Amino acid sequence: MTKLGDDGVILPPPDFGTGPKIGGGSWQWAISSGCANHDAALDYLKFSLAPKYLAQFSIKQNVVPATDEAAEMTPGWKPGEPKRFFLDESKKFALIRPPTPGYPYLTTTFAKATQDIVSGGDANQILDRAAKDIDANYKSNNYYQS
Repeated sequence: MTKLGDDGVILPPPDFGTGPKIGGGSWQWAISSGCANHDAALDYLKFSLAPKYLAQFSIKQNVVPATDEAAEMTPGWKPGEPKRFFLDESKKFALIRPPTPGYPYLTTTFAKATQDIVSGGDANQILDRAAKDIDANYKSNNYYQS
């Protein structure tokens, strides 16, 4: 347990039988095999992944720095500083979601469900409907198998 100020604590992630897990990952960038300017795209990715830019992104978006080098350049994220706990927990417990072409449907369905719940809807009914809709989408797309 980590104490945050006078009225907040962070508890360890729960273990539901397969070890403690927390969500991890964010939007990723890649170069498609059909990219007409592969070298230029690769140069941009290499440029944008420099630690100083990852640190700037972390600061502006208020997210966990993507690398230890970026954490060293980001206020609050160095070893012993207040936010470092989140980076350390991510390294130990983050479970990266599996890649799937169904992800856009999943996220928009979940976002709508969240909005409906926040607006006062019945959480159980809304989440059950969202799960059924996501399952139906995956099934109708052959579970995104080729």
